[in-house]
Amino acid sequence: MTFDNLPDLPPQTDDMWKAIERARGPEPFNQMLSLSACFLPNVAEEVWTLTSLRSLDLSLNKLEKLPESLGNLADLQFLDLCFNQLNCLPHSLAKLSKLHTLKLLGNRLDNLPEQVRPLTALRCLRLQQNKFNKLPTWLGELIELTELDVSGNTIRKLPGSLRKLKKLRYLLAINNQVNTMPDWLADLPELLWLGLDGNKLKQIPSALLNHHGLKHLTLGRNQIGQLPAGINQMNQLEQLLLHHNTLHELPESILDLKHLRRLDLRYNRFQKFPKILLNWPDLKIDFEYKGKAPRVKDKVVFLEGNPISDVPIEVMTQGIPRVRAFLGQ
Repeated sequence: MTFDNLPDLPPQTDDMWKAIERARGPEPFNQMLSLSACFLPNVAEEVWTLTSLRSLDLSLNKLEKLPESLGNLADLQFLDLCFNQLNCLPHSLAKLSKLHTLKLLGNRLDNLPEQVRPLTALRCLRLQQNKFNKLPTWLGELIELTELDVSGNTIRKLPGSLRKLKKLRYLLAINNQVNTMPDWLADLPELLWLGLDGNKLKQIPSALLNHHGLKHLTLGRNQIGQLPAGINQMNQLEQLLLHHNTLHELPESILDLKHLRRLDLRYNRFQKFPKILLNWPDLKIDFEYKGKAPRVKDKVVFLEGNPISDVPIEVMTQGIPRVRAFLGQ
Protein backbone atom coordinates (compact mmCIF):
# COMPACT_ATOMS: atom_id res chain seq x y z
CA MET A 1 0.00 0.00 0.00
CA THR A 2 1.33 3.47 -0.89
CA PHE A 3 0.26 6.95 0.05
CA ASP A 4 -1.10 7.52 -3.49
CA ASN A 5 -3.68 4.71 -3.38
CA LEU A 6 -4.89 4.93 0.21
CA PRO A 7 -8.51 3.83 0.63
CA ASP A 8 -10.90 5.83 2.79
CA LEU A 9 -9.56 5.27 6.31
CA PRO A 10 -10.44 6.48 9.80
CA PRO A 11 -8.55 9.71 10.61
CA GLN A 12 -6.14 8.01 13.02
CA THR A 13 -5.24 5.27 10.50
CA ASP A 14 -4.86 7.85 7.76
CA ASP A 15 -2.45 9.77 10.00
CA MET A 16 -0.47 6.56 10.55
CA TRP A 17 0.09 5.97 6.84
CA LYS A 18 1.01 9.58 6.19
CA ALA A 19 3.61 9.35 8.95
CA ILE A 20 4.99 6.10 7.52
CA GLU A 21 5.28 7.68 4.06
CA ARG A 22 7.21 10.62 5.54
CA ALA A 23 9.56 8.17 7.25
CA ARG A 24 10.31 6.62 3.87
CA GLY A 25 11.59 9.97 2.61
CA PRO A 26 15.06 11.54 2.70
CA GLU A 27 17.00 12.49 5.83
CA PRO A 28 16.15 13.69 8.41
CA PHE A 29 12.53 12.57 7.83
CA ASN A 30 13.51 8.93 7.56
CA GLN A 31 14.99 8.99 11.05
CA MET A 32 11.84 9.87 13.01
CA LEU A 33 8.38 8.33 13.12
CA SER A 34 5.55 9.33 15.45
CA LEU A 35 2.38 7.26 15.56
CA SER A 36 1.34 8.70 18.89
CA ALA A 37 -2.39 8.83 19.72
CA CYS A 38 -3.46 6.86 16.66
CA PHE A 39 -5.29 4.38 18.95
CA LEU A 40 -3.68 1.46 17.16
CA PRO A 41 -4.27 -2.13 18.38
CA ASN A 42 -1.20 -3.17 16.38
CA VAL A 43 1.51 -1.60 14.25
CA ALA A 44 1.68 -1.95 10.50
CA GLU A 45 4.41 -4.36 9.34
CA GLU A 46 5.83 -1.60 7.15
CA VAL A 47 7.10 0.17 10.26
CA TRP A 48 9.55 -2.63 11.01
CA THR A 49 11.13 -2.20 7.54
CA LEU A 50 12.14 1.41 8.27
CA THR A 51 15.66 0.50 9.30
CA SER A 52 16.93 4.10 9.21
CA LEU A 53 14.73 5.09 12.15
CA ARG A 54 16.45 6.72 15.11
CA SER A 55 13.26 7.73 16.93
CA LEU A 56 9.96 5.84 17.20
CA ASP A 57 6.96 7.14 19.16
CA LEU A 58 4.14 4.62 19.67
CA SER A 59 2.67 6.24 22.77
CA LEU A 60 -1.06 6.56 23.45
CA ASN A 61 -2.21 3.56 21.46
CA LYS A 62 -3.84 0.24 22.37
CA LEU A 63 -0.88 -2.05 21.89
CA GLU A 64 -0.91 -5.26 23.92
CA LYS A 65 2.27 -6.66 22.40
CA LEU A 66 4.99 -5.85 19.91
CA PRO A 67 6.41 -8.19 17.27
CA GLU A 68 9.92 -9.62 17.31
CA SER A 69 10.56 -7.58 14.16
CA LEU A 70 11.12 -4.59 16.47
CA GLY A 71 14.71 -5.83 16.55
CA ASN A 72 15.07 -4.89 12.87
CA LEU A 73 15.39 -1.24 13.90
CA ALA A 74 19.02 -1.63 14.95
CA ASP A 75 19.79 2.10 14.77
CA LEU A 76 16.91 3.11 17.06
CA GLN A 77 17.96 5.50 19.84
CA PHE A 78 14.60 6.70 21.17
CA LEU A 79 11.58 4.45 21.81
CA ASP A 80 8.36 5.75 23.41
CA LEU A 81 5.79 3.10 24.34
CA CYS A 82 3.96 5.13 26.99
CA PHE A 83 0.27 4.58 27.68
CA ASN A 84 -0.38 1.31 25.94
CA GLN A 85 -1.50 -2.04 27.35
CA LEU A 86 1.79 -3.92 27.24
CA ASN A 87 2.42 -6.67 29.78
CA CYS A 88 5.53 -8.01 28.06
CA LEU A 89 8.20 -6.90 25.60
CA PRO A 90 9.64 -8.80 22.62
CA HIS A 91 12.95 -10.62 23.11
CA SER A 92 14.37 -8.71 20.14
CA LEU A 93 14.34 -5.51 22.19
CA ALA A 94 17.74 -6.66 23.47
CA LYS A 95 19.17 -6.05 19.97
CA LEU A 96 18.62 -2.29 20.16
CA SER A 97 22.11 -1.61 21.46
CA LYS A 98 22.04 2.09 20.49
CA LEU A 99 18.88 2.85 22.46
CA HIS A 100 19.43 5.75 24.88
CA THR A 101 15.80 6.49 25.83
CA LEU A 102 13.12 3.94 26.68
CA LYS A 103 9.73 5.12 27.92
CA LEU A 104 7.32 2.53 29.29
CA LEU A 105 5.07 4.78 31.37
CA GLY A 106 1.46 3.69 31.81
CA ASN A 107 1.53 0.03 30.77
CA ARG A 108 0.79 -3.27 32.55
CA LEU A 109 4.28 -4.56 33.21
CA ASP A 110 4.74 -6.34 36.55
CA ASN A 111 8.48 -6.80 36.15
CA LEU A 112 11.26 -5.28 34.11
CA PRO A 113 12.04 -7.86 31.42
CA GLU A 114 15.55 -9.26 30.96
CA GLN A 115 15.44 -7.85 27.43
CA VAL A 116 16.25 -4.44 28.90
CA ARG A 117 19.42 -5.72 30.59
CA PRO A 118 21.68 -5.64 27.49
CA LEU A 119 20.67 -2.03 26.71
CA THR A 120 23.77 -0.58 28.32
CA ALA A 121 23.60 2.66 26.30
CA LEU A 122 20.37 3.69 28.05
CA ARG A 123 20.48 7.13 29.61
CA CYS A 124 16.77 7.60 30.30
CA LEU A 125 14.45 4.87 31.59
CA ARG A 126 10.87 5.73 32.52
CA LEU A 127 8.80 3.02 34.18
CA GLN A 128 6.06 5.02 35.91
CA GLN A 129 2.54 3.70 36.45
CA ASN A 130 3.07 0.03 35.85
CA LYS A 131 2.67 -2.87 38.30
CA PHE A 132 6.20 -3.26 39.63
CA ASN A 133 6.56 -4.28 43.27
CA LYS A 134 10.33 -4.61 42.99
CA LEU A 135 13.18 -3.73 40.69
CA PRO A 136 15.76 -6.24 39.40
CA THR A 137 19.25 -6.08 40.87
CA TRP A 138 20.75 -6.04 37.36
CA LEU A 139 19.32 -2.54 36.87
CA GLY A 140 22.56 -1.32 38.41
CA GLU A 141 24.39 -2.60 35.32
CA LEU A 142 22.89 0.17 33.18
CA ILE A 143 25.66 2.49 34.24
CA GLU A 144 24.98 5.18 31.61
CA LEU A 145 21.61 6.03 33.16
CA THR A 146 21.16 9.69 34.06
CA GLU A 147 17.39 9.55 34.57
CA LEU A 148 15.37 6.79 36.26
CA ASP A 149 11.68 7.19 37.06
CA VAL A 150 9.77 4.36 38.73
CA SER A 151 6.94 6.46 40.18
CA GLY A 152 3.41 5.14 40.55
CA ASN A 153 4.21 1.50 41.29
CA THR A 154 4.15 -0.53 44.54
CA ILE A 155 7.90 -0.81 45.09
CA ARG A 156 8.88 -1.34 48.73
CA LYS A 157 12.65 -1.11 48.43
CA LEU A 158 15.17 0.43 46.05
CA PRO A 159 17.83 -2.22 45.32
CA GLY A 160 21.33 -1.51 46.57
CA SER A 161 22.74 -2.20 43.12
CA LEU A 162 21.52 1.24 42.05
CA ARG A 163 24.52 2.68 43.89
CA LYS A 164 26.51 1.71 40.77
CA LEU A 165 24.68 4.35 38.72
CA LYS A 166 27.33 7.00 39.20
CA LYS A 167 25.97 9.17 36.37
CA LEU A 168 22.40 9.27 37.69
CA ARG A 169 21.09 12.83 37.98
CA TYR A 170 17.36 12.28 38.44
CA LEU A 171 15.90 9.50 40.60
CA LEU A 172 12.13 9.53 41.04
CA ALA A 173 10.20 6.90 43.00
CA ILE A 174 7.09 8.93 43.82
CA ASN A 175 3.92 7.15 44.99
CA ASN A 176 5.34 3.77 45.92
CA GLN A 177 5.60 1.85 49.22
CA VAL A 178 9.19 2.69 50.14
CA ASN A 179 9.61 2.90 53.93
CA THR A 180 13.37 3.48 54.20
CA MET A 181 15.57 5.92 52.36
CA PRO A 182 18.74 3.92 51.60
CA ASP A 183 22.11 5.20 52.78
CA TRP A 184 23.71 4.48 49.40
CA LEU A 185 21.90 7.47 47.87
CA ALA A 186 24.84 9.50 49.17
CA ASP A 187 27.08 7.44 46.85
CA LEU A 188 25.49 8.91 43.70
CA PRO A 189 27.80 11.86 43.04
CA GLU A 190 25.84 13.38 40.12
CA LEU A 191 22.40 13.18 41.73
CA LEU A 192 20.57 16.51 41.47
CA TRP A 193 16.94 15.55 41.98
CA LEU A 194 15.58 12.96 44.40
CA GLY A 195 11.81 12.49 44.43
CA LEU A 196 10.29 10.19 47.06
CA ASP A 197 6.92 11.83 47.63
CA GLY A 198 3.99 9.61 48.53
CA ASN A 199 5.85 6.79 50.27
CA LYS A 200 6.07 5.63 53.90
CA LEU A 201 9.25 7.37 54.98
CA LYS A 202 9.63 8.47 58.60
CA GLN A 203 13.03 10.11 58.54
CA ILE A 204 15.89 11.43 56.45
CA PRO A 205 18.94 9.21 57.04
CA SER A 206 22.09 10.88 58.33
CA ALA A 207 24.08 9.33 55.46
CA LEU A 208 22.14 11.38 52.91
CA LEU A 209 23.36 14.56 54.60
CA ASN A 210 26.77 13.80 53.13
CA HIS A 211 25.43 14.41 49.63
CA HIS A 212 26.65 17.90 48.84
CA GLY A 213 25.37 18.17 45.26
CA LEU A 214 21.65 17.48 45.67
CA LYS A 215 19.54 20.47 44.62
CA HIS A 216 15.97 19.17 44.74
CA LEU A 217 14.66 16.93 47.51
CA THR A 218 10.94 16.20 47.40
CA LEU A 219 9.48 14.18 50.30
CA GLY A 220 5.84 15.27 50.46
CA ARG A 221 3.09 12.91 51.65
CA ASN A 222 5.26 10.76 53.91
CA GLN A 223 5.38 10.36 57.70
CA ILE A 224 8.40 12.51 58.50
CA GLY A 225 8.09 14.08 61.94
CA GLN A 226 11.50 15.70 62.34
CA LEU A 227 14.31 17.07 60.20
CA PRO A 228 17.89 16.13 61.12
CA ALA A 229 19.95 18.84 62.80
CA GLY A 230 22.58 18.42 60.10
CA ILE A 231 20.26 19.34 57.24
CA ASN A 232 22.58 22.27 56.52
CA GLN A 233 25.23 19.83 55.24
CA MET A 234 23.15 19.50 52.07
CA ASN A 235 24.34 22.94 51.23
CA GLN A 236 23.33 23.01 47.56
CA LEU A 237 19.62 22.44 48.19
CA GLU A 238 17.41 24.82 46.22
CA GLN A 239 14.08 23.08 46.77
CA LEU A 240 12.92 21.14 49.82
CA LEU A 241 9.34 19.87 49.60
CA LEU A 242 7.95 18.44 52.85
CA HIS A 243 4.20 18.98 52.50
CA HIS A 244 1.75 16.55 54.10
CA ASN A 245 4.10 15.20 56.77
CA THR A 246 3.97 15.50 60.58
CA LEU A 247 6.53 18.23 61.21
CA HIS A 248 5.93 20.66 64.07
CA GLU A 249 9.32 22.40 64.31
CA LEU A 250 12.40 23.22 62.23
CA PRO A 251 16.07 22.86 63.16
CA GLU A 252 18.06 26.08 63.45
CA SER A 253 20.56 24.73 60.92
CA ILE A 254 18.02 25.18 58.12
CA LEU A 255 19.10 28.85 58.05
CA ASP A 256 22.46 27.75 56.64
CA LEU A 257 20.88 26.50 53.40
CA LYS A 258 21.95 29.60 51.51
CA HIS A 259 20.73 28.37 48.12
CA LEU A 260 17.26 27.32 49.32
CA ARG A 261 14.53 29.04 47.34
CA ARG A 262 11.48 26.88 47.97
CA LEU A 263 10.48 25.34 51.29
CA ASP A 264 7.13 23.57 51.20
CA LEU A 265 5.69 22.93 54.68
CA ARG A 266 2.02 22.74 53.75
CA TYR A 267 -0.25 20.48 55.77
CA ASN A 268 2.09 19.65 58.62
CA ARG A 269 1.50 20.18 62.35
CA PHE A 270 2.93 23.61 63.08
CA GLN A 271 0.72 25.12 65.78
CA LYS A 272 2.85 28.23 66.13
CA PHE A 273 4.73 30.23 63.56
CA PRO A 274 8.22 28.66 63.19
CA LYS A 275 10.31 31.32 64.95
CA ILE A 276 13.46 30.23 63.18
CA LEU A 277 12.02 31.70 59.97
CA LEU A 278 12.13 35.17 61.52
CA ASN A 279 15.85 35.15 60.78
CA TRP A 280 15.15 35.08 57.03
CA PRO A 281 14.04 38.72 56.48
CA ASP A 282 13.76 38.34 52.69
CA LEU A 283 11.60 35.19 52.95
CA LYS A 284 8.21 35.33 51.26
CA ILE A 285 5.35 33.51 53.02
CA ASP A 286 2.79 32.04 50.64
CA PHE A 287 -0.60 30.44 51.26
CA GLU A 288 -1.59 30.02 47.62
CA TYR A 289 0.45 27.11 46.34
CA LYS A 290 0.00 26.72 42.59
CA GLY A 291 2.63 24.10 41.88
CA LYS A 292 4.95 26.58 40.19
CA ALA A 293 8.53 27.28 41.15
CA PRO A 294 9.14 30.79 42.47
CA ARG A 295 11.22 33.32 40.61
CA VAL A 296 14.91 32.58 40.93
CA LYS A 297 15.55 35.44 43.36
CA ASP A 298 12.56 34.67 45.61
CA LYS A 299 12.81 32.65 48.79
CA VAL A 300 9.38 31.20 49.50
CA VAL A 301 7.93 29.10 52.30
CA PHE A 302 4.48 27.56 51.88
CA LEU A 303 2.52 27.20 55.13
CA GLU A 304 -1.02 26.45 54.00
CA GLY A 305 -2.91 23.84 56.01
CA ASN A 306 -1.00 24.19 59.29
CA PRO A 307 -2.95 24.92 62.52
CA ILE A 308 -0.89 28.05 63.27
CA SER A 309 -2.73 30.00 65.95
CA ASP A 310 -0.37 32.74 67.11
CA VAL A 311 -0.11 34.73 63.87
CA PRO A 312 -3.07 35.47 61.56
CA ILE A 313 -2.72 34.52 57.90
CA GLU A 314 -3.20 38.13 56.81
CA VAL A 315 -0.16 39.10 58.89
CA MET A 316 2.00 36.24 57.63
CA THR A 317 1.30 37.06 53.98
CA GLN A 318 2.74 40.54 54.57
CA GLY A 319 6.19 39.06 55.09
CA ILE A 320 8.71 38.36 57.82
CA PRO A 321 9.20 41.98 58.98
CA ARG A 322 5.43 42.28 59.62
CA VAL A 323 5.39 38.94 61.49
CA ARG A 324 8.31 40.07 63.64
CA ALA A 325 6.51 43.26 64.52
CA PHE A 326 3.31 41.38 65.33
CA LEU A 327 5.18 39.03 67.65
CA GLY A 328 7.14 41.89 69.20
CA GLN A 329 10.44 40.45 68.04
